Amino acid sequence: MAKKVTKKPNADEQRMIAAVEARLKKLRGQDLTRQQQRDLDWLDSLDRRRHIENWQIAVPKGEYCQLASRQHKLVDDAADNYNLPLGESTINLRDALTALHDLVAVNSHRISRGDLDGDRVELEEEKLRQQILGLEFDNAKKQIELQYTRGDAIPKAAVREALVAL
Repeated sequence: MAKKVTKKPNADEQRMIAAVEARLKKLRGQDLTRQQQRDLDWLDSLDRRRHIENWQIAVPKGEYCQLASRQHKLVDDAADNYNLPLGESTINLRDALTALHDLVAVNSHRISRGDLDGDRVELEEEKLRQQILGLEFDNAKKQIELQYTRGDAIPKAAVREALVAL
């Protein structure tokens, strides 16, 4: 039978093993040496760093909006208007910051000169378009209600019954 070759752990693996052993020792209520305490602190800092990195790549949108002091609608509009990665339910903070800095870098000359009036006009036009769409929808709704009050409209139930009878 062939003999198993065991791989000798490298320095980081040895420290990880020592830190886990120190954690077990602490959980058992035993006293730790200074080196064991340092290893345990090192392991705790690694765990904290890992938790922070995991949070940064999946920030809930509500928390992102709180951090940015913006409402969900404003964040969604910015995502749509400027093609930013902010439209999902979880946001990768690193990607979002990179995209925001890229947007600022692309427009840095316009920002420094204060030449953002064109964007304001476009935003106002978009706002007016949205208001017009809303008014058209309300107008169509009012026309349907008017047809019902005049008696010109046929209720859906009556149409459904007539179609079933055919």
